[in-house]
Amino acid sequence: MRQVKKVTMATACLVALTGVFATSGQANFTTLEEQQRNIPIEISSSQTIVEKSELIKRFKELFPGKFDYLNNSDFYMHNGYRYYDDEDETIRYSLSFHKEVKGQMISGDIGFIGEDLKVEHFYYSPGNEAEASFPPKVSEEEAQKIAKEFLTNLNVDDNYRLDDTYQDYYYDSDINRPLTEPVRYNFSFVKEKDGVAISDQRIQVTILGNGEVTQFHTQQPPKKQTFDKLDNIVEKAEISKKFKENLSIDLQYQVEYEPYSGEAYANLVYVPFNTISGIHAENQKWLTYNGFKDVFPKQTDIKMLADKPVDLSNKGEFTVEKAREIAEDILATNSNDIKLRIESVDLREDHLGREVISVHYMYEYRNGGYGTTLEFNKETGDMINYHNILRSVMNDLEGNKNIANNYSYQQALTKATEYVKKYVPSYLHYYSMPVNEQAYYNNYNGEYQFTFPRVKDGIIVMGDQISVGVSAEDGSFTSINVNHFELDTWPSVDDVLSEEDALEMFSTNLDTSLRYERGIQNEDEHHYFSIYLPVFNEKEMNFLNAITGEWRSEQEKEEPIFLSHPWAEKEINYLLNSKILKVDDITTFDANEKISKGKALEVMIKSLTRMYPDYYRGDTENINHTFENIEPDHPLFQVVEQAVNMGILDKEKTTFPEEEMLTREELAVWYIRALGLEEAAKRNHIFKVPFKDSSQITDQYRGYVVLAEELGLLTTSNDRFNPTQKITYAQIAVSSFRFARKASEQRPYHRYYY
Repeated sequence: MRQVKKVTMATACLVALTGVFATSGQANFTTLEEQQRNIPIEISSSQTIVEKSELIKRFKELFPGKFDYLNNSDFYMHNGYRYYDDEDETIRYSLSFHKEVKGQMISGDIGFIGEDLKVEHFYYSPGNEAEASFPPKVSEEEAQKIAKEFLTNLNVDDNYRLDDTYQDYYYDSDINRPLTEPVRYNFSFVKEKDGVAISDQRIQVTILGNGEVTQFHTQQPPKKQTFDKLDNIVEKAEISKKFKENLSIDLQYQVEYEPYSGEAYANLVYVPFNTISGIHAENQKWLTYNGFKDVFPKQTDIKMLADKPVDLSNKGEFTVEKAREIAEDILATNSNDIKLRIESVDLREDHLGREVISVHYMYEYRNGGYGTTLEFNKETGDMINYHNILRSVMNDLEGNKNIANNYSYQQALTKATEYVKKYVPSYLHYYSMPVNEQAYYNNYNGEYQFTFPRVKDGIIVMGDQISVGVSAEDGSFTSINVNHFELDTWPSVDDVLSEEDALEMFSTNLDTSLRYERGIQNEDEHHYFSIYLPVFNEKEMNFLNAITGEWRSEQEKEEPIFLSHPWAEKEINYLLNSKILKVDDITTFDANEKISKGKALEVMIKSLTRMYPDYYRGDTENINHTFENIEPDHPLFQVVEQAVNMGILDKEKTTFPEEEMLTREELAVWYIRALGLEEAAKRNHIFKVPFKDSSQITDQYRGYVVLAEELGLLTTSNDRFNPTQKITYAQIAVSSFRFARKASEQRPYHRYYY
């Protein structure tokens, strides 16, 4: 392999950046920095320094014998690329493949980094995913062993340990895991140094239920890295005492919203340590949003940007033409080597339900170009999303240069406040000046990022803020993002726990955790500091629901449900933990109880596809519905309409009897319709019914029942089908897995999305 020299850019793509808000007192010091350094710069094929054959050879060395059926022509090599601010300009490469093998489509992608071609990421979609469905061939413990062996094969060092607090996606939502999807085990490994976890160095591995490794991703550490020594750290007990002596809490609103519906709602929470995030393990300085402080910082007062709404009555209608005019003014460049091109201006609705005018633009120059989007609120004319990419273009043309820090925090804040008042005037009365010096200074691009939090009735609103960027070199406007939620209702502060009671709960449940952290403001970005972090109720990033008194955590992982049953135990528990089956009270739930048609249909549909809570946003009056009693606001609306769409339910009827108990012959009809076999089932005369109780089967259901039994979906007992017997939860649990497996076989590429 040839020595890597300086690589210039041929083509480039840029991910538009938005302002980042860190939860008060729990700031993630690397979030914004990582976003801004992960700008991929592609190099031209003529500059590629690794041959495709080298990558293929390396790939097959890592997986001996596994991918021998792939020829060189089956691989596609992507041009090398680097991240924009990589100091040593480390180049990354990737291979992808897609091929039909024995009637099954397989695909994958693998990424390599550096001269020694270490694996940075790996994705593999085998054609036999059906083999990984429930029941899995390997247990979670066996999958964990496979994951560790995989890391060993990749020569990952021994300093990574399994992090059992890892949050699986499905545990963090109400979204069900369909039975048509394979069982997946997700593992996260965190790197340790001298027994202390390094916060930003992790490896993620996914193992299918059949033992296949399908995903791998590692966070690359900085090339230059130094660490605090642990020789003289303070004892944990002393740090815990210091935390308790200075413990403070703050009542805040917390905005949460359904990403699929856009519906937002607010909770009232008590947040600990609103001004600090930890303590240095050796010198015991307080870690704040702006670096280390000798004295515990007090919370600053709230100062609103405006006491009342700004009068905009004379502003006039904000049009597409006006948006283009403002964009051309703010994006203008004096360089003769760079040309601004407005590619398009369009009107759309964003994820918060706002009408947005989007200005798509490109800076073109000799080696290619950068492009992104500038956005305005159509109703008010406020600029709600902008990031200055001109500096990135200039750096590519002229090379990286040291950026002078000519503006102090206070000077930059003054400029940021001016930009907020100029570009987002209609929002000013909702937001305050930054509290607790909440600003981030990015050493790489010389920018301050300020957060102006929303305030409701004197209470800070987490998750709703205006983020503004200011150049430390010349005070210019570099970015803005407005994350404003329209909420109809807010929880009442009259219903919250007293501050004294909440403070006692935090104090009683306080512990500490020693971590290595870097990216700390005003410090060497390559150095890892030993930091004691506060832990509440055994979780970092923990807070308290101010009304219910329940602990909430961004790391919260639900405990798996386990119920005993003589013959349907595994199936019942899988349905419950996969959010396919929901019951009102798990402590009184009896799997031998009869199941209603509504509940049974929900289990059946969720076995095939994901159902998203609150799928429909806003006004539901104009949404059509099939049955009079299942309107758009009904909890089963999505399920029922999906069943109608699939031909399971008879849409000629006016109502759906959701509370009626479901019989075995009715379930047979549903299953056969869902599998697309109804036309065959209707031909009753061709079916011989081999059951002793055949006379009890409804005439029009005879074909459905026979097919359901022949396909193994529903079984007989003593040669009796028992067509009128009511289905129990346990029975539908067992048959659901047979049905889902058959559905995957019958329609392997069909997806039941509604």
